[in-house]
Amino acid sequence: MTTTDSSSLLLVLDTETTGLAEVSWSRVVELAAVAIDEHGVEVSSFESLVRPDLIDERARHALKINKLQLAEIQMAPSQAHVCRDFYHWARDLSGVRKDGRLAVPMTAYNLKFDSVMVERMYPMNPCFMWAECLAIRATKLMGPT
Repeated sequence: MTTTDSSSLLLVLDTETTGLAEVSWSRVVELAAVAIDEHGVEVSSFESLVRPDLIDERARHALKINKLQLAEIQMAPSQAHVCRDFYHWARDLSGVRKDGRLAVPMTAYNLKFDSVMVERMYPMNPCFMWAECLAIRATKLMGPT
């Protein structure tokens, strides 16, 4: 990886989950992110399956939708392990602000959903700065489709 000024980075993340953000039983089963520079060039990436603390019939149905196998998820790292690894990856790219938040902003195509799911993974440590939703930003730039 080439050295990049962390002030020019943006983390774009995506989650696969066992349900909708509005339901308390929904869990993240895959977390992925790319760090891009001001030119949109990928400078680093992170990806991991996540073993959730709750796998019931609803979760099994969602795994099928996401084309994930139950055995894959059961063998995946724990949520705590993935949270630690993701935080360290992002911190190593950007550093940490005085308020304890990561110094690099994060976004997603469906930010309303993904930010809820990721922050649910970090209930005691809200450490993220969220940028504008990519779907909303694209609509502002290109107009509605």
